[in-house]
Amino acid sequence: MTGEKLEIVFFEAKNKERTCTFNGKHIHSNYNPQREAQNFVSSLKPDFTPSYIIITEPALSYSNKFLRQKFPGVKLCAVRFTDAFDDKNYLWDKVLYFKGEGFFQELFNAFGEETLLSAAIYSWPGSSLAFENINNECWKEIKKAVMLSRDIINTRNHFAKKWFLNSVNFLKYTKKICSIKKINKDILITASGPSLKTSIEQIKKNRNKFYLISVSSSLSVMLYNGIIPDMVLSTDGGWWAKKHLEFIKKYSALLQNTVFAITDEACCPKSILENFTVLPLIYSESTGEVLLKNNKINFIYATRNGTVSGTAALLSLTLTDKNVYFTGLDLESSDAFQHTLPNQLESINSCTDFRLKTKENRLTLSRFNSDGSLQVYRDWFKNQKKTFTDRLLRLSDDWKYNNSLLPVKEADWKNIKFSAEKGETEISFSDNKTNPQKIKTTAEKIIKDSQYNAELFPLETLLLKRAENESQKEECLKKIEVEQSKLLKKIERL
Repeated sequence: MTGEKLEIVFFEAKNKERTCTFNGKHIHSNYNPQREAQNFVSSLKPDFTPSYIIITEPALSYSNKFLRQKFPGVKLCAVRFTDAFDDKNYLWDKVLYFKGEGFFQELFNAFGEETLLSAAIYSWPGSSLAFENINNECWKEIKKAVMLSRDIINTRNHFAKKWFLNSVNFLKYTKKICSIKKINKDILITASGPSLKTSIEQIKKNRNKFYLISVSSSLSVMLYNGIIPDMVLSTDGGWWAKKHLEFIKKYSALLQNTVFAITDEACCPKSILENFTVLPLIYSESTGEVLLKNNKINFIYATRNGTVSGTAALLSLTLTDKNVYFTGLDLESSDAFQHTLPNQLESINSCTDFRLKTKENRLTLSRFNSDGSLQVYRDWFKNQKKTFTDRLLRLSDDWKYNNSLLPVKEADWKNIKFSAEKGETEISFSDNKTNPQKIKTTAEKIIKDSQYNAELFPLETLLLKRAENESQKEECLKKIEVEQSKLLKKIERL
């Protein structure tokens, strides 16, 4: 938090109820704390029915009873600044503790973007004055969590229907499927950050000592240097993800034993699905999960993440009980190229460079435009549980990072010893025998089912939740019906 010493004094108010002060400032009324809480709740007038009401440091929680009365059925969350009021935590559906910078990630993890954007968030007035500095810091983190949620909803709204169509194509074109139960050796993951270049020779030298997973953006670097990954991971639904894989046709013979771990909603070339072994990855409680389950396709659950590196880390930790090493995990802007070369997107972007629009200008813009998202990704790695940070290490050959990911530790090739050089991978193979008509029927059923509206039409569904009156609700429902009709027509064309 702020380093302030918390000096909380409890005593009786004039009406004999318990009250308290912090450094001499009243957190609750000195006369009638219950009446104060009732007046506070009466003043709350959200123009929609919130999914959650979040109160920052409600202290002795006198407001809880009146919140329950005014908002029946709405869940309540307390954001604590101190543990001095823990005896009142049982009154709340959820309790979080503000611990300073990075709290936004904890807040986002606890609620997700939809709930946060449909929640009503307030400060208990006494706490906002008594804990002024802490309260201000907390609200900065809350704003970051809300802005992150807004960005994710906008991204989902732009791509959601495309992701669903990708899922349908995934089922339609995938021919050979595998399932991995366990990898009995250390895993090395390659991302495409500039530090990856320091590890190339060490990867070649130690290739038989680990299971090698390359995220798709680093595949061109691996193949250029004659390194064949055991697995290639692609999760992104955007067109750029497809570009990272389109070039591999000339390497087909070399990659026949490589597994392509693909999320159902990823933008993936049809040739990959038709000609290589695919490990289907599914996000829990998604439309893709319904599609694959109904068509009896085996899959592994993956965790949705803003960066493929986060998904790769969590997947690897579930596939092995050994260590997971990450190379090229810079997560920071560079004064030169943002990725180790050759990089497919760099090759594409360089075609537009010319005298008046130089490569230097393009790289500079890329560096400044990526700073915000890279900070979010760094915060995500920093705020993982001990079970995550104990086995995940960032690996390079004497590379000096500008930003630490602690508690994720850094390792150097000179100082590591891989645990199992000859560990076997437990893997099984099967053919995909799905029926196109069944895929179509399942897809149409999902589109028409309102329980999937939030995934397929996230913005319209959020606006429906925040609608102020019946007229606005009716308008939102009509928009959803129009979007459903458009998507059904696209399924027909597929």
